[in-house]
Amino acid sequence: MIELKTTAIKQEKLLYAVLKTTKAELEYVIKNKKSYYSSYDKIKRDKRDKIVYENGLPKKRNINYTNGRLKDFQSIIARKILSKIPLPPNVKGSVKGSSNIANAKTHLGKHYKFKTDIKKYFPSISHERVYNMYIQNGFSSKVATLLTHITTKNYELPQGTPTSSAIANLVFVPNDIKINEYCKLNNLTHTRYVDDLVFSSHFDFKKKVLDIIQFVLDDGFRISVKKTIYTSGSLEITGVLTKQNVLDATDEYKELINDLTIDSKKTEARKKYINRIKAKTKKSTLNSGV
Repeated sequence: MIELKTTAIKQEKLLYAVLKTTKAELEYVIKNKKSYYSSYDKIKRDKRDKIVYENGLPKKRNINYTNGRLKDFQSIIARKILSKIPLPPNVKGSVKGSSNIANAKTHLGKHYKFKTDIKKYFPSISHERVYNMYIQNGFSSKVATLLTHITTKNYELPQGTPTSSAIANLVFVPNDIKINEYCKLNNLTHTRYVDDLVFSSHFDFKKKVLDIIQFVLDDGFRISVKKTIYTSGSLEITGVLTKQNVLDATDEYKELINDLTIDSKKTEARKKYINRIKAKTKKSTLNSGV
């Protein structure tokens, strides 16, 4: 396997070498890429593991997965190319060494908190956005075109493939930079967990919320009004209840422990998860000297 000296590939021949393929094979896979895809609709469930309904029907999310040579290419791209492109420190989702708990921990000790969610984030990432992401990171136009073909489906970013989460992170980086600059000027802490944006501060920043939302809207994305919350108290952040100085599992999640209809292995896994949340709180307390 070729080890890249730079994340940005300028020459097509180098891309073929990295992917362990030939021009003819890559063109064939791209031309027939639909045959390498399978998909299913994943039914959305709430924190109590109950089915979520929308307009009387179960809410679903289309999940795609690849096979054969296309999956091989995407796996190499994820491992050898996308993972090498640096991300701003505020990005916590789908990042090695981070987690939803670590994301919530970032906002411990902050009295005021705000969170919002980018609505239908993956489907809203068009192939143009993906192509521009590659160009912005220094890839040549020809290589960016090939990579865009390999990592998109039906002119948008599919959810569930080896490359999708990394691309979803990288596409939003220009916005991260703008938002981080704004947050620095206004004493705000900011994290992004793929499509979940969270802000916190020791000071009341409610008047800044519209400015924050506008950063998202200006780039053509939409926000989920139902998931947009500003509070001066506890807030659930990426599934973790974040209080003033304590992290905890939500009451809904704790209730699952006592549900006798749930498989015992799942119950044990959930107990361990709750203990991991408590452990993060203890580490935070020790580090703060409290």
